[in-house]
Amino acid sequence: MVLKKLGPFLYQLGFVLFLFFYFFSLLGMHLYGGLLNEKKSLGEINPLYVYNNFNDMFSGIVTLFELTIVNNWQVNVDVYIKITGTNYVKVYFITWYFLSVTLGLNLLISFMLECYLTTISQNESTEEENMEVFI
Repeated sequence: MVLKKLGPFLYQLGFVLFLFFYFFSLLGMHLYGGLLNEKKSLGEINPLYVYNNFNDMFSGIVTLFELTIVNNWQVNVDVYIKITGTNYVKVYFITWYFLSVTLGLNLLISFMLECYLTTISQNESTEEENMEVFI
């Protein structure tokens, strides 16, 4: 019952989140595409972070997903600061963090909780009406 009510909202929110992923992946490909590959030396940073790049759309979306689940995002930012040589990289990553984690995931969780609580209160009122009819 809860999933039935959440269906249209989840579809719309999922589409909006996909658009955010798509737009930021395109922007990342434009800004940072080709800068990070296996030939680059990252120094003391784990060399597996070279695969968190924006060289293609899929890699960009995977990198953004890792940032959305807050998986060592500060290390990713440090890698791109080291590669580009500028601190302006932080604007891109902090904007992504704000839109995806702070706004997107909180909206998703709040609407899911609201729908659940509404369904529970409706079920309780229906049970009370059934008890009144029975008596």
